[in-house]
Amino acid sequence: MDTNEIGTVFWEFEKDHTRLVRFSLREYKGHRFADLRIFYRSDESPDWNPSRQGVTVPISRLPELRASLDEAIAIASESDGGN
Repeated sequence: MDTNEIGTVFWEFEKDHTRLVRFSLREYKGHRFADLRIFYRSDESPDWNPSRQGVTVPISRLPELRASLDEAIAIASESDGGN
C-alpha cells in the first residue's frame, strides 16, 4: 500500500507497457471515494498519468461492491475448479 499525491494505492497491474490499472482511495473537494482507473504513459515520459477511463465509487458503497466481488469470486472459483 502506497500513499502519495494520487491517494492510497491498494492494487495495480500493468496491462501493457503503456497502460496500468490502479485501485486507490482518493479525496476530492473534501469527499473521499474509491477510484478504479486506467493510467497511461507516453514514449516521451516515464510517468503514469490518469486517463478518463475509470470509475469512482463513494466510500459508503464499498461494502456493497465488496459483497458483489466476493460473490463473483465464489462463482468464478466454482466454474474453474478453484484455480
